[in-house]
Order: sequence, then C-alpha cells, then structure tokens
Amino acid sequence: CESLTSITIPDSVTSIGSSAFYYCESLTSITIPDSVTSIGSSAFYYCESLTSITIPDSVTSIGSWTFYDCSSLTSITIGAGVTSIGSYAFSDCKSLTSITIPDSVTSIDNDVFSSCNSLTSIEVNNGNQYYSSDSFGVLYNKDKTKLIQYPRGNERTTFVIPDSVTSIGVDAFEYCNSLTSVTIPDSVTSIGSWTFSNCDSLTSITIPDSVTSIGEYAFWSCNSLTSVAIGNGVTSIGNSAFSGCSRLTSITIPDSVTSIGNSAFSYCNSLTSITIGAGVTSIGDDVFSSCNSLTSIEVNDGNQYYSSDSFGVLYNKDKTELIKYPLGNERTVFVIPDSVTSIGDYAFCGCIGITSVTIPDSVTSIGEYAFGYCSSLISVTIGNGVTIIEYGAFWGCSNLTNITIPDSVISIETGAFAFCDWVESVTIGAGVTSISPDSFFYSWLTSIEVSDDNQYYSNDSFGVLYNKDKTELIHYPIGNERTTFAIPDSVTSIGVAAFYFKYKLKIITIPDSVTSIGMLAFMDDGYSDTDFYYYGTEEEWNNISIGMDNYGLMNATIHFNHSNHLYDSLVTPPTCTEQGYTTYTCECSDSYISDYVDATGHTSDEWIYDTLPSIYEAGKKHKECNVCGDIFEEDAVAEKIIPDINGDGKINSMDALIILNISVGKDAGLSKEEMLKTDANGDGKINSMDALIVLNISVGNIKIDE
Repeated sequence: CESLTSITIPDSVTSIGSSAFYYCESLTSITIPDSVTSIGSSAFYYCESLTSITIPDSVTSIGSWTFYDCSSLTSITIGAGVTSIGSYAFSDCKSLTSITIPDSVTSIDNDVFSSCNSLTSIEVNNGNQYYSSDSFGVLYNKDKTKLIQYPRGNERTTFVIPDSVTSIGVDAFEYCNSLTSVTIPDSVTSIGSWTFSNCDSLTSITIPDSVTSIGEYAFWSCNSLTSVAIGNGVTSIGNSAFSGCSRLTSITIPDSVTSIGNSAFSYCNSLTSITIGAGVTSIGDDVFSSCNSLTSIEVNDGNQYYSSDSFGVLYNKDKTELIKYPLGNERTVFVIPDSVTSIGDYAFCGCIGITSVTIPDSVTSIGEYAFGYCSSLISVTIGNGVTIIEYGAFWGCSNLTNITIPDSVISIETGAFAFCDWVESVTIGAGVTSISPDSFFYSWLTSIEVSDDNQYYSNDSFGVLYNKDKTELIHYPIGNERTTFAIPDSVTSIGVAAFYFKYKLKIITIPDSVTSIGMLAFMDDGYSDTDFYYYGTEEEWNNISIGMDNYGLMNATIHFNHSNHLYDSLVTPPTCTEQGYTTYTCECSDSYISDYVDATGHTSDEWIYDTLPSIYEAGKKHKECNVCGDIFEEDAVAEKIIPDINGDGKINSMDALIILNISVGKDAGLSKEEMLKTDANGDGKINSMDALIVLNISVGNIKIDE
C-alpha cells in the first residue's frame, strides 16, 4: 500500500485488523466510521505521512504499536469509548505535541508515548477514574501515587516530583534531555526500569532513604551525571542501572544495599573509585566492565561476602575468588595471591596497562574473558593447579608471545587464546583431554607443541595439532612460513576452522583417506589461488562431507588423481627488470614454475647532472637506479636557472647576499634543488661571480627569460 494516500473505511467494518495499513507510508488521511469498535496492533505502523486522526467513540481498544512511528502525526482525537491503549501505541510519533486522554480510559500500557520527542503535554479529563495529569502535562495514576510519564518535549530544566508519588514508572523520564535536575521526595519507594535513562542533561541526583529499589537501566547513559547520592534505604540496584554514565567520578554504595545487578556501573568511563557497603551479598556479572579510570574498589570491612586488598582489587570474603581488578590501576605487574582458587569471568578484561601476571598453583579455573583484551600483556605464568581455561580467557591479548599450558589443565575452551596476534608458540601439557576447535582462532601461531605424555593430542615436526593417532587434523598454525603442506595419510577428518586463514600456503596435498572437512576449515577466500592436490578421483572428492562456509575451496584449483608429490619451493625474487617466480621441485625431480611476481622497476632518489644549467641555457641530467645501477631517463632537460633564491618572486640584492654568504661557507638551509639556483653561470662553483650576475639581473643589465 505504498502509494495509498487516503481511504474512507466503509460502515460495514467493525474492526481494523493487526497490521492492516502497515507501512502505508504515503497515507495522509483516513476516516474511521462509528461502526469500528477495535483497532488491532500495528494497524497504522509507520504511516509516516499521516498528519491527523480521529478515533470515533465506538472504538473501545487501541492495540499495541498501532500508530508506531507515524512521524508526521500532530493531532490525535481519542474517542470517548476507548478503555484501553496498548504498549507503544503512539511510540515514535515525533511530531505529536499534545494528547488528551478521555474519561473512558481504564488501562494504559507501558511505553505508550516513548520517543515522542515533541510531546509537551499529556492531559487527562477530570472525569477519568484511573488517571490524572498536572499543570505541567505529566501523566499519573488517579491519586498521583505513581508518576507514569513525563512528556519528553517539555522544555523545563527542573522538576520536583509531588510528595504524593510513591513509585516512578518504567521509562517515565526517558530521553527528557532538557531536565538538569529532578527532586525525588521522601514518599518515593521505588524507581522503575529505564526511568531516567538517556537524560543527557541531568547532572546530579539524590535518591532519598525512602527508596528501596532502583530498577534496571534506571539511569542508563545519563552522560552529564557527575554525582549520585544513594539513600540508606536502597536494597537493590538493578542491571545496568548506572551503565554508561560516562561523567560519574565516584560512588558510595550504602550498607543497606544487598544486591548489585549485572553491568550496574559498566562503561562509567570517569569513575575512579567505588565503595561497597557492609550489606552487599550479591554482585552481578560485568558490574564494572569498561570502567577504564577505576583505580580502586573498596569494600567495607564489615561485609561478610566480599573484600578488597591494598591494590583495590575485589575478592569474595576469604579471597578464594578474584572477582575484579580495577582497569585504571597503573600497576604493570600483578601476582595473584596464593589464597585464590578461581579467577572470575572478566576479572582483568580490558586491563590495557598490565604487562605481566603470575597465576599461582592454588588457582584451578580461569573464567570467561578473565584476561580478555589485555592488549599489553606480554607474559603470563599459569600455575600447575589450573584445570580449565574458559571461553575467551585470553581473547585479544595481542602482545602475548608464548604460552605454556601446564600438565594440570584438562580443558581449553572456545576462543581461549583467540586473536592473540603475536603469539608464536603454545606448549600443551600432558593432562589436556579437551581442546575446542577454535581455541586459537586468528592467533598467529607458528608452532603448537604437545607433551609426548599426552594421551589425547599430538603434533608433527611442523607444529601442526592433531588428535593422538593423527586421524584428525585439528589446527594448522597460520603464522607458519611454509608454502607447501602435505596432510598425512593417517588423517580421515580435517577439523573445524583447521586452516581457516591463509598466510603463505600455496600448495596443499590431501590424501584420499580424508572423509570429512569441518565447517570453516578453509574459510579464507585467499585459498582461491592455492593448488589443492587430492590423491583420489573427482568422484571420491565429491563424496567427502564438507561443512559450511568453506569459501576458500569454492574457487580453488583442485587437482585430482595426484601421485603423492611433495614439493619444496625455491623463490627467485624479482629484479628491477625481470619477473620473480617460485620453482617447485619434488624429490622425484618433477618440477614446475609458478607464483610470478612483477618486476620491481628502477628506483632513484635524485637527479645526476651531466651539464649544469645556468641563467643562459638549460643543462642535461639523468637518473641511476639505487638497486642495479642502470642509467635511465637519460638526456632529460634541466631547465634554465631563475635565481630567485629566497622564493619571494623577485630577483634582487637579497638573493645576491644569500649567494655571497654561501660562497664564504655559511649554511643557508637550502635543499639541493634550491642550491642549484645559486650557481647562476653554471660553472659548478658558487662564488662572487654568481652574486654579481644576480645583481646585474636585478638592475636590468642582464635580461633573462622568467
């Protein structure tokens, strides 16, 4: 219905179905007859050209999302028969400035007016028994004990919530960007989810002692909020309650608080310190993630569940679990205490300053992303007690170079060492029984070594990882410099992401013992210029089970019935004038040439003058290659000299003075090309004769072509 501009609904219609005019973006007017009693959800969703609508008295319900994103809608008349308005019914009506709720409405769902950026007033008829409004156009329940919606387009900078209010509803002040200050009275006991989220101008807030709970995302992304005082009655802080408050510098959590939700203070980039009260019994995941300025987390000594040390590190009470290392701490080396048995999820995640960590033998588990994105971490010592390295534990540790996994480790989970750009080698201990296929994804390993005593895994002389009997090739180290690789005849399956990224491999031989190739095994499109030599027939190749996303195999050249050649390569580099190439030779003397590289071409930094130019005539010049010494660009013309030495557009006594200074050994700070201009007569010397010529030019005694 993209071209529909207007419609009159016939009297026979009693209901407008869900999504009836969905995305009728050209619709500007519609007439709804008195016969209609209900309007379904999303009925006029994204009718962006609709400017006004009258809902007749016959309609009793307006469904969810009914007028969502009708961005040109400026006027809505709600009929006297409407009893319920569904969630998001008028959400994103960005041009709507005011709306009147009739006496008949008994139910208004959440987010009905969310993202109505121009809405300055919500008025409720005095006869309504369920809802009311005040002189500022704020929507409440009837007795004003609950503040439901503050109009987002209201330009007031301050607002005092009435003493009658005991609860502030979901999204009540969301995106009210004009407000710099809101006063919450002692009568309020709860602050709902998303209540003040994205109030960009709000600078401070005092939460009174009467409030017992702060809802999820309550102050999310209040970017100007610098000060928060949490009252002594608050018992719970919801998930992401203060997440993204980028200017908040410090916060004290009172003793009354028992639980802090997931990500409650995440992305508070200016937060330098936080004090946790004695009453906290539960701290969620990622509470302080991406708090890059946080130097210290302090816990009240009376707390029975948590503790901190002199470095501001957060632990459980008996320090057996290290929960969070403050990201802004400037220490570069940290030795984890012997009391610690587990390192929590995200414990050091994003600590870009730390370069060395020692994990003691007491530690048995390293949590998910525990050291993720510690981009300066160069050295880590993993103790002999660790049994599991969890998902992404060292993900993105881009400066880690060598890893030794002790015999105590049983399991290495997905992405444990993924995206470790500079890691060269990994040594896997005897105890490992499980390695996730993508544990080393996108890490530039050159070699993987497995203890000879390991009963589940092995490696070959090229540092390739296999299962113990080498029937499965698990991981080829992508930083390996080899250009050819022959998969052993013992291999029946090539594992998930085994060769996912191509570096230098030009030739891969695959034995006819292979029956399956895992997903992403040859993911990289770069394999399209690699030659795959398969021992079997084309029919046998087609019977191999090949997993998804092996893009590199789609366009690669696959040679069938290969005779088991294994080639060594000899690179002949290109010269200035000749192509480079690689000669591949098998032990049986079979050879071929491939991988041609274009000649580099001559390079030279400067001209060599055969005849110097002067003011009277041009000279000759050429270039010599810096690499091979060949002469090129012979007999090039060196233009006549124009002795404007200082570049002011004039030839005068100032230019002559510069030449005289040079002639007696003074440095004029000129480039080689600028110095050429000072030899006016082109005799290869810079002296008073050149200065005299320049003076004669300046007074008109010598004429030159400029």
